[in-house]
Amino acid sequence: MKPLLALAFGLCAATPVLAATDIETVETPGGFTAWLVQEPSIPFTSLEIRFRGGTSLDPEGKEGATNLMVGLLEEGAGDYDARGFAEARDALAAEFSYDSSPDTVSVSARFLTENRDQAVGLLRSALVDPRF
Repeated sequence: MKPLLALAFGLCAATPVLAATDIETVETPGGFTAWLVQEPSIPFTSLEIRFRGGTSLDPEGKEGATNLMVGLLEEGAGDYDARGFAEARDALAAEFSYDSSPDTVSVSARFLTENRDQAVGLLRSALVDPRF
């Protein structure tokens, strides 16, 4: 009987825990669609942004242009040079990363929720006002 009980306990323990996650679809005034998952017990915000297009759209003879752009996005933005941008990002406990593939350019960001507005502002600056 003990082996049967141990087997039953083992099967129950090995069964994955199912957690319900509410995913909300959000449409911005500009026509962007986003998926939003909120968990107030976690003190950080995580974003993943993907833009259509990528390295496959590099002009002939200028292959690598998209990779170069992605690599330079943190080399200053707006009023910040590269060092100032890094210091501002670090002061906000933020982490930004950029990547490109043949079909997309992606931006990932993580930051403390309490710094959300400032971190999003800094990320926005990197995307719309890069210094390259």
